[in-house]
Amino acid sequence: MILFSCMIIIMISAFAVPDVEYISKEIILLKEGVMIYKDTQKHLTKMLEGKVFECHVPVDKLHEFEKDHNIVSMVKEKDIVKARIISGSRELAFDAQEVAPSLEDVYIYIYKDPSYVQ
Repeated sequence: MILFSCMIIIMISAFAVPDVEYISKEIILLKEGVMIYKDTQKHLTKMLEGKVFECHVPVDKLHEFEKDHNIVSMVKEKDIVKARIISGSRELAFDAQEVAPSLEDVYIYIYKDPSYVQ
């Protein structure tokens, strides 16, 4: 007698990306009801290697910075904003430092890009 055990968790998430990173082996991304990616976290984040940076932007320069960059997140620290951005260019201002991409970066990258609409 062969017994099969299978556990499938379906999580529909718009904001709980760190929870998805923690519990999933494989991730499926849907956009407008169409599957656009099905892969592991490692392979999904690999597409953004070399494209995710953290910059320290003065508060008075933030408005202009926001116009020109794909910002994933921002944290204000006194008169500086630590901005996590996705950029195809390595020539960035404000002491940009490359960081490891996360699933949240992938999520923002894909869902802000209109070319992924089918």
